[in-house]
Amino acid sequence: GAFAIDDVFNPSPTGVVELQLSGPAAALGEIADARPLNVLASRGLAPDDLSGSASAAISLRLPLDLEEDEIGGAMVWKVTVTGKRLASAQPIEGRTFKDADVTITVVPDNFAVTGKATIDGVEADVSISQPLGQQGESSGRGQQLARLSLDKAARDRLGLGLDDIIDGTVGTQISSLADSDGQHYDLDLGPARLTIPGLGWTKGIGVPATLSFDLIPIERGQRVENIVLEGDG
Repeated sequence: GAFAIDDVFNPSPTGVVELQLSGPAAALGEIADARPLNVLASRGLAPDDLSGSASAAISLRLPLDLEEDEIGGAMVWKVTVTGKRLASAQPIEGRTFKDADVTITVVPDNFAVTGKATIDGVEADVSISQPLGQQGESSGRGQQLARLSLDKAARDRLGLGLDDIIDGTVGTQISSLADSDGQHYDLDLGPARLTIPGLGWTKGIGVPATLSFDLIPIERGQRVENIVLEGDG
């Protein structure tokens, strides 16, 4: 690590701290969760929830002419963690994560994750961004995006009951809705066989087709809205 002062002759000097760390994810989590960073606590996690290995870069810029209890609000900081086979014992955004090779970037007003992970037992490319409030809490709607390939077993794990119409593996993109709770699904049905009961319409393997819909949480389950099916028979 390193510590420097931008200008020692400035009556309001700024200290700069740069740290490079590596080791078990839980140990780095202890550092990243220290005040005023609180990286894990702001997400409802504790260091002991984490497993895997990681390297971290921590950058701090802090005014040196303030009292200790004033520095936190004036500090500019950034934490970047590159994780290998990371896992969390607690759900993140309501889903289980393991075997994650991801980069996590946290600044005072935003939390972001990009990379690959196994989500609810399904391998996926992930991109998550969540605005943060002054105390590190979620502030406003974040953006979540996952790209994954879903066979029958994977669809069952995610609670997508589509067995009556889809037979085979489909490419899927899941994104958060901009204006309400829930998720938007885009399915590439080209590699799968598709049957619409009651309409006598079928699509063979290799014939291009797409299906999109919104999945909205309700009191006793989920509701499907805005269904759009396009393709050739």
